[in-house]
Amino acid sequence: TTTAAAAITPTDLRSLCGTTNQFKYRTYVNFEEAGAICKPFYTWKRLGLMFRKPGELKFLSPDAIVAVGGENNDGGEDMDMDMNMFMKVGEKEDPEVEGGSKMKTLAFVTNREDFKLGLFIPIIIQWWGRVVELDRSENDSDSDGDGDGALPAYCIEWTQTEAQIVLPGGKRIRKLNPKISTELSSTPWDIEKVEDGMVCFRRGDIGNLVYDSK
Repeated sequence: TTTAAAAITPTDLRSLCGTTNQFKYRTYVNFEEAGAICKPFYTWKRLGLMFRKPGELKFLSPDAIVAVGGENNDGGEDMDMDMNMFMKVGEKEDPEVEGGSKMKTLAFVTNREDFKLGLFIPIIIQWWGRVVELDRSENDSDSDGDGDGALPAYCIEWTQTEAQIVLPGGKRIRKLNPKISTELSSTPWDIEKVEDGMVCFRRGDIGNLVYDSK
């Protein structure tokens, strides 16, 4: 709830750095992105599209990313992470970390979903983003009138995305910032609750997602 969100502190969010959080449930269907990406290549509804494994959300310390300069994702999928991916297209400087601006970066985040088309064709979708503190001083008096109190003060602002399809024979089709992913990631994920290893997000007015580090 938004009341719980008001209690979230920077310390809570920093404590997530270094954790891998597995997807538990969402309140909406999430095949739109993978289906749209593979539509030009196959009649995906006929072949069948399914999750290969639960999605993974990783929280990363900004200092660790700056120091390392990039690392490979688990599973040897060769999808590199580096500082550039945590910056929006056209940004000239690194996002401010713990500064005095209206948006403060407390952590970096990667979100990876692994699908399977038919029996043998993996589809990997990855988003990069940053946890920011929002300046909502104008909206902290329960502007929606539902009595819940202040709006969430933190969110994940998504910066870039990548889609990868691995064809039979090992050929990879990779596309940075595909249109459908860019559209879907344009909505920040408000952080509504952090409790006992679980993190609850709200994706605009679309629905909620819950991830668990246990």
